[in-house]
Amino acid sequence: MDEFPIDRTVLLGGEPLLYKDLSRILEILPNVTISTNAQLLDKKLKEIEGVRAVQISVEGTKDYNDYIRGEGTFDKCIRNALLLKNIGIDVHLRVGYCDENLNYVVDLIENYSKPLEIPTVLFPRIDKPPLNTDAQLWLYTYVMNIKDVNVFVSQPNFFCFIGSKGYCPAGSHRINFTADGRITPCNMDFNYVVGMLDMKGNHHSTWDEVEEALETYCRFVKIPYPECVGCEYMHICKSGCKVANTYLGCPLRRHISIRDIESGLSLDDIKNKRGEFRKFVKSIFSC
Repeated sequence: MDEFPIDRTVLLGGEPLLYKDLSRILEILPNVTISTNAQLLDKKLKEIEGVRAVQISVEGTKDYNDYIRGEGTFDKCIRNALLLKNIGIDVHLRVGYCDENLNYVVDLIENYSKPLEIPTVLFPRIDKPPLNTDAQLWLYTYVMNIKDVNVFVSQPNFFCFIGSKGYCPAGSHRINFTADGRITPCNMDFNYVVGMLDMKGNHHSTWDEVEEALETYCRFVKIPYPECVGCEYMHICKSGCKVANTYLGCPLRRHISIRDIESGLSLDDIKNKRGEFRKFVKSIFSC
Protein backbone atom coordinates (compact mmCIF):
# COMPACT_ATOMS: atom_id res chain seq x y z
CA MET A 1 0.00 0.00 0.00
CA ASP A 2 2.93 2.34 0.62
CA GLU A 3 3.51 2.84 -3.11
CA PHE A 4 -0.05 4.07 -3.73
CA PRO A 5 -0.43 7.88 -3.43
CA ILE A 6 -3.33 7.81 -0.96
CA ASP A 7 -4.00 10.82 1.27
CA ARG A 8 -7.54 10.00 2.45
CA THR A 9 -9.29 6.70 3.16
CA VAL A 10 -12.88 5.55 3.56
CA LEU A 11 -13.80 2.24 5.19
CA LEU A 12 -16.96 0.82 3.61
CA GLY A 13 -19.04 -2.34 3.99
CA GLY A 14 -19.32 -4.92 5.13
CA GLU A 15 -19.78 -3.08 8.38
CA PRO A 16 -16.37 -1.52 9.27
CA LEU A 17 -17.08 -1.61 13.00
CA LEU A 18 -17.01 -5.42 12.76
CA TYR A 19 -13.44 -5.45 11.42
CA LYS A 20 -11.32 -7.57 13.78
CA ASP A 21 -8.25 -5.35 13.41
CA LEU A 22 -10.03 -1.99 13.23
CA SER A 23 -7.63 -0.19 15.59
CA ARG A 24 -4.61 -1.41 13.63
CA ILE A 25 -6.24 -0.44 10.32
CA LEU A 26 -6.86 3.08 11.61
CA GLU A 27 -3.20 3.35 12.59
CA ILE A 28 -2.00 2.35 9.13
CA LEU A 29 -4.35 4.24 6.82
CA PRO A 30 -4.36 8.04 6.44
CA ASN A 31 -7.27 10.38 7.27
CA VAL A 32 -9.94 7.72 7.71
CA THR A 33 -13.68 8.21 7.32
CA ILE A 34 -15.86 5.31 8.47
CA SER A 35 -19.13 4.60 6.66
CA THR A 36 -21.35 2.70 9.09
CA ASN A 37 -24.89 1.71 10.04
CA ALA A 38 -24.03 3.11 13.51
CA GLN A 39 -25.43 0.21 15.51
CA LEU A 40 -22.11 -0.44 17.29
CA LEU A 41 -20.77 3.11 17.45
CA ASP A 42 -21.39 3.71 21.13
CA LYS A 43 -19.43 0.53 21.93
CA LYS A 44 -16.51 1.36 19.62
CA LEU A 45 -15.71 4.95 20.60
CA LYS A 46 -12.29 4.05 21.99
CA GLU A 47 -11.34 2.15 18.84
CA ILE A 48 -12.29 4.95 16.46
CA GLU A 49 -10.44 7.75 18.22
CA GLY A 50 -8.63 9.83 15.64
CA VAL A 51 -10.90 9.10 12.67
CA ARG A 52 -11.39 11.96 10.27
CA ALA A 53 -15.18 11.60 10.11
CA VAL A 54 -18.06 9.16 10.39
CA GLN A 55 -20.80 8.69 7.81
CA ILE A 56 -24.03 7.14 9.12
CA SER A 57 -26.40 5.49 6.64
CA VAL A 58 -30.15 5.83 7.10
CA GLU A 59 -33.08 5.19 4.76
CA GLY A 60 -35.35 8.08 5.73
CA THR A 61 -37.47 8.78 8.79
CA LYS A 62 -38.01 6.31 11.63
CA ASP A 63 -40.87 4.16 10.28
CA TYR A 64 -39.42 3.82 6.78
CA ASN A 65 -35.87 3.20 8.02
CA ASP A 66 -36.92 0.64 10.63
CA TYR A 67 -39.13 -1.17 8.10
CA ILE A 68 -36.00 -1.77 6.01
CA ARG A 69 -33.24 -2.05 8.63
CA GLY A 70 -35.04 -3.31 11.71
CA GLU A 71 -36.92 -1.88 14.66
CA GLY A 72 -34.94 0.57 16.75
CA THR A 73 -32.14 1.12 14.23
CA PHE A 74 -33.15 4.68 13.36
CA ASP A 75 -33.19 5.91 16.95
CA LYS A 76 -29.76 4.40 17.47
CA CYS A 77 -28.41 6.13 14.35
CA ILE A 78 -29.61 9.54 15.53
CA ARG A 79 -28.52 8.94 19.12
CA ASN A 80 -25.02 7.93 18.04
CA ALA A 81 -24.78 10.81 15.56
CA LEU A 82 -25.45 13.23 18.41
CA LEU A 83 -22.98 11.36 20.60
CA LEU A 84 -20.24 11.83 17.99
CA LYS A 85 -21.12 15.52 17.63
CA ASN A 86 -20.87 16.02 21.37
CA ILE A 87 -17.38 14.50 21.57
CA GLY A 88 -16.11 16.46 18.58
CA ILE A 89 -16.05 13.84 15.80
CA ASP A 90 -17.34 15.09 12.44
CA VAL A 91 -20.45 13.15 11.50
CA HIS A 92 -22.98 13.29 8.69
CA LEU A 93 -25.95 11.25 7.52
CA ARG A 94 -26.00 9.51 4.16
CA VAL A 95 -29.45 8.88 2.67
CA GLY A 96 -30.34 7.03 -0.51
CA TYR A 97 -33.27 8.62 -2.32
CA CYS A 98 -35.69 7.47 -5.01
CA ASP A 99 -39.20 8.33 -6.09
CA GLU A 100 -40.87 6.06 -3.53
CA ASN A 101 -39.04 7.44 -0.48
CA LEU A 102 -38.56 11.10 -1.41
CA ASN A 103 -41.19 12.27 1.08
CA TYR A 104 -39.46 10.32 3.86
CA VAL A 105 -36.13 11.91 2.95
CA VAL A 106 -37.66 15.38 3.17
CA ASP A 107 -39.23 14.49 6.54
CA LEU A 108 -35.81 13.35 7.76
CA ILE A 109 -34.23 16.65 6.76
CA GLU A 110 -37.00 18.78 8.25
CA ASN A 111 -37.34 16.87 11.53
CA TYR A 112 -33.79 15.70 12.19
CA SER A 113 -31.05 17.13 9.95
CA LYS A 114 -32.15 20.75 10.36
CA PRO A 115 -33.20 20.96 14.02
CA LEU A 116 -30.30 18.76 15.21
CA GLU A 117 -27.83 20.40 12.79
CA ILE A 118 -26.58 17.12 11.37
CA PRO A 119 -25.11 17.53 7.86
CA THR A 120 -26.76 15.21 5.36
CA VAL A 121 -25.68 13.83 1.99
CA LEU A 122 -28.28 12.59 -0.49
CA PHE A 123 -27.30 9.92 -3.01
CA PRO A 124 -29.69 8.28 -5.52
CA ARG A 125 -30.61 4.66 -4.91
CA ILE A 126 -28.79 2.65 -7.57
CA ASP A 127 -31.32 -0.19 -7.32
CA LYS A 128 -34.19 2.12 -8.32
CA PRO A 129 -34.94 4.15 -11.47
CA PRO A 130 -33.55 7.70 -11.35
CA LEU A 131 -35.89 10.58 -10.60
CA ASN A 132 -37.55 12.17 -13.62
CA THR A 133 -36.67 15.72 -14.58
CA ASP A 134 -39.46 17.42 -12.64
CA ALA A 135 -38.59 15.51 -9.47
CA GLN A 136 -34.86 16.24 -9.81
CA LEU A 137 -35.59 19.90 -10.42
CA TRP A 138 -37.79 20.04 -7.33
CA LEU A 139 -35.22 18.21 -5.15
CA TYR A 140 -32.28 20.34 -6.28
CA THR A 141 -34.22 23.56 -5.67
CA TYR A 142 -35.42 22.34 -2.27
CA VAL A 143 -31.87 21.49 -1.19
CA MET A 144 -30.56 24.86 -2.33
CA ASN A 145 -33.08 26.60 -0.06
CA ILE A 146 -32.07 24.73 3.11
CA LYS A 147 -30.43 27.02 5.66
CA ASP A 148 -28.33 26.48 8.79
CA VAL A 149 -27.15 22.95 7.96
CA ASN A 150 -25.30 21.45 5.00
CA VAL A 151 -27.51 19.21 2.87
CA PHE A 152 -26.57 18.45 -0.73
CA VAL A 153 -27.14 15.95 -3.51
CA SER A 154 -24.00 13.96 -4.24
CA GLN A 155 -24.30 13.97 -8.02
CA PRO A 156 -22.17 15.77 -10.61
CA ASN A 157 -25.22 17.13 -12.42
CA PHE A 158 -26.50 18.71 -9.18
CA PHE A 159 -23.31 20.73 -8.89
CA CYS A 160 -23.46 21.68 -12.55
CA PHE A 161 -27.11 22.67 -12.04
CA ILE A 162 -26.01 25.24 -9.45
CA GLY A 163 -23.19 26.52 -11.67
CA SER A 164 -20.29 24.62 -10.14
CA LYS A 165 -17.94 22.11 -11.79
CA GLY A 166 -19.47 18.79 -10.82
CA TYR A 167 -17.67 15.59 -11.78
CA CYS A 168 -17.41 11.98 -10.65
CA PRO A 169 -14.09 11.36 -8.84
CA ALA A 170 -13.92 7.65 -9.74
CA GLY A 171 -10.64 6.85 -11.42
CA SER A 172 -9.33 10.40 -11.48
CA HIS A 173 -9.34 11.26 -7.77
CA ARG A 174 -10.48 8.02 -6.15
CA ILE A 175 -9.82 4.28 -6.31
CA ASN A 176 -11.46 1.41 -4.48
CA PHE A 177 -9.96 -1.71 -2.89
CA THR A 178 -12.24 -4.72 -2.40
CA ALA A 179 -11.87 -7.38 0.28
CA ASP A 180 -10.57 -9.91 -2.26
CA GLY A 181 -7.84 -7.58 -3.52
CA ARG A 182 -9.43 -6.10 -6.63
CA ILE A 183 -8.71 -2.45 -7.38
CA THR A 184 -11.56 -0.62 -9.09
CA PRO A 185 -12.15 3.02 -10.00
CA CYS A 186 -15.61 3.06 -8.40
CA ASN A 187 -16.75 1.71 -5.03
CA MET A 188 -20.14 0.79 -6.52
CA ASP A 189 -18.97 -0.93 -9.69
CA PHE A 190 -16.76 -3.96 -9.12
CA ASN A 191 -16.75 -5.14 -12.74
CA TYR A 192 -14.13 -2.75 -14.10
CA VAL A 193 -10.88 -3.87 -12.46
CA VAL A 194 -7.69 -1.83 -12.85
CA GLY A 195 -5.38 -3.94 -10.70
CA MET A 196 -4.94 -6.46 -7.90
CA LEU A 197 -3.39 -6.38 -4.46
CA ASP A 198 -1.29 -9.38 -3.48
CA MET A 199 -3.62 -11.39 -1.23
CA LYS A 200 -2.29 -14.96 -1.70
CA GLY A 201 1.10 -14.66 -3.30
CA ASN A 202 -0.33 -13.76 -6.70
CA HIS A 203 0.69 -10.86 -8.92
CA HIS A 204 0.60 -7.52 -7.15
CA SER A 205 -0.16 -4.59 -9.44
CA THR A 206 2.30 -1.73 -9.31
CA TRP A 207 1.07 1.84 -9.09
CA ASP A 208 2.34 2.46 -12.64
CA GLU A 209 0.15 -0.39 -13.92
CA VAL A 210 -2.87 0.83 -11.99
CA GLU A 211 -2.34 4.41 -13.12
CA GLU A 212 -2.19 3.35 -16.77
CA ALA A 213 -5.43 1.37 -16.40
CA LEU A 214 -7.10 4.33 -14.68
CA GLU A 215 -6.11 6.63 -17.53
CA THR A 216 -7.75 4.20 -19.96
CA TYR A 217 -10.88 4.11 -17.80
CA CYS A 218 -11.13 7.89 -17.63
CA ARG A 219 -10.52 8.25 -21.35
CA PHE A 220 -12.84 5.58 -22.72
CA VAL A 221 -15.42 4.81 -20.00
CA LYS A 222 -16.01 8.14 -18.29
CA ILE A 223 -17.38 9.81 -21.38
CA PRO A 224 -20.59 11.78 -21.97
CA TYR A 225 -23.60 9.85 -23.21
CA PRO A 226 -25.40 10.89 -26.43
CA GLU A 227 -28.36 12.15 -24.38
CA CYS A 228 -26.14 14.91 -22.99
CA VAL A 229 -24.99 16.31 -26.33
CA GLY A 230 -25.62 20.05 -26.36
CA CYS A 231 -25.34 20.54 -22.60
CA GLU A 232 -22.74 23.16 -21.70
CA TYR A 233 -21.50 20.90 -18.89
CA MET A 234 -21.23 17.64 -20.84
CA HIS A 235 -17.41 17.63 -20.86
CA ILE A 236 -17.25 18.49 -17.15
CA CYS A 237 -19.99 16.27 -15.75
CA LYS A 238 -19.52 13.58 -18.44
CA SER A 239 -23.07 12.34 -17.78
CA GLY A 240 -22.32 12.04 -14.08
CA CYS A 241 -22.41 8.84 -12.06
CA LYS A 242 -22.32 5.80 -14.36
CA VAL A 243 -24.06 3.70 -11.70
CA ALA A 244 -26.90 6.02 -10.65
CA ASN A 245 -27.78 7.23 -14.19
CA THR A 246 -29.29 10.49 -12.95
CA TYR A 247 -28.41 12.01 -16.33
CA LEU A 248 -31.66 10.50 -17.64
CA GLY A 249 -33.71 13.02 -15.66
CA CYS A 250 -31.16 15.81 -15.47
CA PRO A 251 -32.73 19.30 -15.74
CA LEU A 252 -29.70 20.48 -17.72
CA ARG A 253 -30.82 18.28 -20.62
CA ARG A 254 -33.73 20.72 -20.90
CA HIS A 255 -31.26 23.58 -20.52
CA ILE A 256 -32.68 24.39 -17.08
CA SER A 257 -30.29 25.45 -14.34
CA ILE A 258 -30.70 27.29 -11.05
CA ARG A 259 -30.31 30.52 -13.05
CA ASP A 260 -33.39 29.77 -15.14
CA ILE A 261 -36.01 29.18 -12.45
CA GLU A 262 -37.69 31.10 -9.65
CA SER A 263 -35.73 29.52 -6.81
CA GLY A 264 -36.11 32.26 -4.22
CA LEU A 265 -32.33 32.66 -4.19
CA SER A 266 -30.31 35.69 -5.20
CA LEU A 267 -27.08 35.36 -7.18
CA ASP A 268 -25.16 36.00 -3.97
CA ASP A 269 -27.15 33.27 -2.21
CA ILE A 270 -26.27 30.80 -4.96
CA LYS A 271 -22.61 31.79 -4.89
CA ASN A 272 -22.46 31.38 -1.12
CA LYS A 273 -24.14 27.98 -1.33
CA ARG A 274 -21.61 26.81 -3.90
CA GLY A 275 -18.81 27.82 -1.56
CA GLU A 276 -20.41 26.01 1.39
CA PHE A 277 -20.88 22.85 -0.66
CA ARG A 278 -17.31 22.87 -1.98
CA LYS A 279 -15.94 23.16 1.54
CA PHE A 280 -18.27 20.44 2.83
CA VAL A 281 -17.49 18.03 -0.02
CA LYS A 282 -13.76 18.27 0.68
CA SER A 283 -14.33 17.21 4.28
CA ILE A 284 -16.49 14.12 3.69
CA PHE A 285 -17.05 10.98 1.66
CA SER A 286 -20.31 11.30 -0.22
CA CYS A 287 -21.00 8.20 -2.36
